[in-house]
Amino acid sequence: MDYVEYLEAVKEAMDSAIEECGFNPAQAFNFAHTELEGRMAKFPDETALALVALALCGIERKSLPALLVDDRFIADVDTTLADDRPALAAQRLVPDQRSRLLRDAERVKGFLKLRS
Repeated sequence: MDYVEYLEAVKEAMDSAIEECGFNPAQAFNFAHTELEGRMAKFPDETALALVALALCGIERKSLPALLVDDRFIADVDTTLADDRPALAAQRLVPDQRSRLLRDAERVKGFLKLRS
């Protein structure tokens, strides 16, 4: 999957969880995360794409603030950003997706800094 496909998959999973299951935004975020865990395990080189997409959608939909700072997801995102994995993953993307991933990674990084 490319970065835009991850963004779409997260949004679809969250929408489905809210509309079909009656989940609140935090529950929908956790549902989307669970949906992508198998893919991240199967394609570890795409993990940075998935984590940035999840975090960005969580921020945009106001569900990420509900997570605790010591949450496993937050720790995974922090490590991914600190190790500059989005930049490494971006090398395999077409230019427009590369710039979008890097911009979104910076937005997530800024949000997490505000929380710490």
